[in-house]
Amino acid sequence: MIFGSKSEKFTSSGSGNVEQPDLFPDAKLGQVDLVKTTLVREYKKQQTKLTVKQHPGRNPLPDNLRREIIELLPLEDTTGLKPVGTEVTERLEYQPGELYVKRYERPEYIKPTSDGLNASRVIASLPAMPLEKSIAGPSLLTHLLVSKFVDHLPVYRQLEIFKRQQVNINHSTVSGWIKEAMTLVEPVYNLHCKEVLQSSYLNVDETTIKVLDKDKKQTTHQGYYWVYYDTQRKLALFDYQPGRGALYPKAMLHQFKGYLQSDGYEAYETFDKVAGVTTLCCWAHVSIPVMLTQGSCMLPHPVCIQ
Repeated sequence: MIFGSKSEKFTSSGSGNVEQPDLFPDAKLGQVDLVKTTLVREYKKQQTKLTVKQHPGRNPLPDNLRREIIELLPLEDTTGLKPVGTEVTERLEYQPGELYVKRYERPEYIKPTSDGLNASRVIASLPAMPLEKSIAGPSLLTHLLVSKFVDHLPVYRQLEIFKRQQVNINHSTVSGWIKEAMTLVEPVYNLHCKEVLQSSYLNVDETTIKVLDKDKKQTTHQGYYWVYYDTQRKLALFDYQPGRGALYPKAMLHQFKGYLQSDGYEAYETFDKVAGVTTLCCWAHVSIPVMLTQGSCMLPHPVCIQ
């Protein structure tokens, strides 16, 4: 009667409509009985004092950066005036990397023998180069490797940058340089592997990576990075492999002794039977029901892979 739609209007029995009898003949329309009274206290808004935090200012520019000092003198005559101080304003600037040529000039001499019948050629030796019979110097090779593998800048983009300096180099030539240069740093990688695997506690996990494949045009194949992490010294070892089989961690960890923590992937379960290796689970993959029933994770080493 009160909350219904307006089309369903209430008609009392006094109106003569016998088809609509009263549902509650003893009720009085509009009568409300007050059962409980609640005293509401007056709300007082608390005054909040705003404190303005002082800006800490800009970070100072590193002292190791080269400073190009530009002295600006007043336009008016300062003859006879003594300076009382110097106001310093610094701006951070940038100039593109520069390709340049090292030209080795070696004078050549002919030295006759004591008998005067023969002669020998006298000339200075060239310094040792990373790639013999190549125009690429060590600094350029370093730049190519860092740009590609650290800054993730593809070779063709680097070559476009070189073109802006009127230096044109063939893509296959630079790719060959990079391939040969990688063989030079391989001993450093092997030493890094040895250093990481000497740890007594490692985290290990594998992750997918899309790899360009010359046998699959316009597509990639799925490779895997097997990552071994020494948490104590913060050393990470990346080992790329084309698959996810247990043979890959077995080959890498064939001499490892210590704690090996991983997720529940079955490839790591093969180390349960390896002498000298104690396998640990990962807190991120622990079963919640087990924690509730056992009271703890029951791990022998309470370190999380995170």
